[in-house]
Amino acid sequence: MSLETFKMRVLPVKDKLYRFAYRFLKDEDEARDIVQEVLIKVWNQRDEMHHLENMEAWCMRVTRHMSLDRLKSKQY
Repeated sequence: MSLETFKMRVLPVKDKLYRFAYRFLKDEDEARDIVQEVLIKVWNQRDEMHHLENMEAWCMRVTRHMSLDRLKSKQY
């Protein structure tokens, strides 16, 4: 994935990912951290992303898992 592809396919869903993470965490800073981690994860795995048909759905799933993991870590 090139930088241009990243900008076209991933960055437009950034706000949606933030809202999704915020619904789980109820904390603006935590939600921003989760979105940043997701974007970094996508960028670091960009060479393996060419087979994904729906990048937004994959990003949403990763955001959900990271948010739930963050909630679990706060409980213990």
